[in-house]
Amino acid sequence: MIVILMFFALILFGILGYTIFQQLSYMPELIQQNQQQVAEARADELSKELKGIEDIVEVAANSPTVQSMDMEEIREYLPHLMISDKIRNMTVSDAQGNAWTTYDAFIDISDQEQFERIFIYDESHVLSEPFHSPYIEEDVPIMTIAYSVHNGSREKVGLVNAVVSMAFIEDLLAGIKTEESCYAYIIDQEGMVVSHPSEEIGLADHISRWMPEEAHQMEVLDKDGGSLEYTDPDGEKYLGVYTEIEGRPGWKMVMSVSADVAYAEYYAIIEYILGMLLFGILLITIFAYFYADTLAKPVLALKSVFESAAEGNLSVEAEEDYPNEFGKTGAAFNTMLNQIKQLTFRDPVTDLYNQNSFVVELRQMFKKKHRPGNHYLLLVSIDDFKRIDSIGGQGSGDQALQVVAGRLNNFIKKEELIGRYYGDEMILYLQSQSKKDFTKRLQRLRDIYDYPIYLKGVQYRLKTSIGITAINHPTTELQEEIKEVTVAKQKVKRSGGNGFEFYNKRFKEEILEEQQMEEALFYAIAKNELYLVYQPILSVAGDTVIGHEALLRWKNPVYGRVSVPRIIDLAEKSGLIFELGEWTLTEACRQNQQWIEQGYGSLIMAVNFSALQMADSKILETVSESLKESQMDPKLLNIEITETVAMIHTDQKVELMTALKKIGVTFSIDDFGTGYSSLSYFTNFPVDTLKIDRSFIQNMLIDENARTVTTTIIQMAKALNLRIIAEGVETREHLEALKELDCSHYQGYLVSKPRLPKRCEEIMEKYR
Repeated sequence: MIVILMFFALILFGILGYTIFQQLSYMPELIQQNQQQVAEARADELSKELKGIEDIVEVAANSPTVQSMDMEEIREYLPHLMISDKIRNMTVSDAQGNAWTTYDAFIDISDQEQFERIFIYDESHVLSEPFHSPYIEEDVPIMTIAYSVHNGSREKVGLVNAVVSMAFIEDLLAGIKTEESCYAYIIDQEGMVVSHPSEEIGLADHISRWMPEEAHQMEVLDKDGGSLEYTDPDGEKYLGVYTEIEGRPGWKMVMSVSADVAYAEYYAIIEYILGMLLFGILLITIFAYFYADTLAKPVLALKSVFESAAEGNLSVEAEEDYPNEFGKTGAAFNTMLNQIKQLTFRDPVTDLYNQNSFVVELRQMFKKKHRPGNHYLLLVSIDDFKRIDSIGGQGSGDQALQVVAGRLNNFIKKEELIGRYYGDEMILYLQSQSKKDFTKRLQRLRDIYDYPIYLKGVQYRLKTSIGITAINHPTTELQEEIKEVTVAKQKVKRSGGNGFEFYNKRFKEEILEEQQMEEALFYAIAKNELYLVYQPILSVAGDTVIGHEALLRWKNPVYGRVSVPRIIDLAEKSGLIFELGEWTLTEACRQNQQWIEQGYGSLIMAVNFSALQMADSKILETVSESLKESQMDPKLLNIEITETVAMIHTDQKVELMTALKKIGVTFSIDDFGTGYSSLSYFTNFPVDTLKIDRSFIQNMLIDENARTVTTTIIQMAKALNLRIIAEGVETREHLEALKELDCSHYQGYLVSKPRLPKRCEEIMEKYR
């Protein structure tokens, strides 16, 4: 009997062990995938850094000053060129090799490689391989990036060359080094070192120095990306993952980590499972020896539990109440299973299911029985989650997630499920009998996040972006539903956050189109797709043009003429608003100064500033640089902001506006009357002009209230000695009414729509 029981025990534990090892067999591949994602992310980061440097050089090569090839102007222009801290210096050369550098020196580069490749071999731009320069004292390799310069006739007249220090690549690689056995390096298409964190390894070294097997070397050099296991010359095994660096043909980033370190968690789980299996076999042996007469029933029960676990149901539980060692065996089995589940399927911060186990558990729930009612999958992401750690210090974010997890555990019902999806995101499965019931639960879910959390004496209210999709077929594998709920969440994020969206098929197309438009906008300046139009501002009394308002336009080959609100929305979401704002300001000042020099008088140039621009710490420097570059009198620049922008962070706005006023800039409040509609705060704000919103002007002839508001604004503004500009003047009747109300200035379609500079000059001649 004992022999039979032992035989069956070995079979059962063998099945259990085989099943568990099969369940865990995916872990090495998952570890390799995670390492691959890290390498790809860092390679992408490096690619963007290099592309950013290339864009700087290309923009410089396309600048009018450089294209003129006037070395005196170039000498004055170079010190003002926006150069990345990764660029040691830049050089502008003519077609004969005569060049001027940013360190204010005249040199001859006609014998340099990049000069020969551009002018002799007719390449448009050149990216060199890294090398050590004999002219640089530091022992840091450099590389050069050169772009050809063309004049207006597309004739190649020179080049712009940047010397880039490889130190920033070494810093990026050093950031990957998490411990002594993990490091990353970069090689070229021949396997030669481009950058390596070790001081002992330089540009003259080949990958064969630490990866001796030729087959492994060829795999790394021939494939775009992947992973492999190799042994170094010291006999230590390593996991190596590699990926191609976009924009640098042949360059690959390779990340190596000791196999013992990479698979440490996997080995620990395997050892733990083997130990528990051996322990279980030992206990079974003891049970069989002492209780041979009572083994049959417990063994059959354990067999059933083991078989269920072998089928993938890790929610089973062995009986622990037997009054002998079988009860202890059941307890040991349950402990082992719980430990496995804890190590494999639980998030260590919140103790919720992790992403994979949530899906597995939900599938098991659907298999058990039919669930009537409506089924929903929700993905909840916290907006601006990083600020919690920024304010409360490291670890505050994890504490906040623990508080939220506790609340959500109390929120969900027995038949529902919750898990931590990724970072600050939680994934939930909810049921409801009706849409009305689900709406109430959704509001309660949002209230859970919005309810104050107190950490280290600081109160936080968490705003969320929630994506929702209905699970119409609970028997599916859920891959599509997870993709749908992710897309819905991204839709909320891109709409400003703090809301929820049910998945709609058009969301994927909208998000893809928005990403493509953001990328197109990124290159719009370099491709000369952006331009400005100008709407004249006239005096009511003299009917003369006293200035213009500059307005941004974008014409793209794919998207055509993009609306201004769409441009601003894309720019603010992508962070391009500062670059676009600087370009608009510089171009508007340049055009206005040109008109002044043509004899059209001291024209005012009005430029609109967004809330983000007014919050930029460098805005004072940007305005000063634009005025200096255009040589326009600062008193002729008028910055337009809306009432809403002015009233956000009032103290900071007053401080910034005061600083700008000191250099001579004036300010206007645009669309006045539609925001806070109060003049009381103008005693604190250094405002010079009010622009009455077009809605009042267009309705004042037919609506007594609109006329009264217009009259009141004009009288109060005159009492405060502010200039008044009426927007939206479209008819002679509008103009005559403004004359009666003693309004000083106006703009609108009566005189002109926003026009290109040439048409504006014709209008200025007419209203001179």
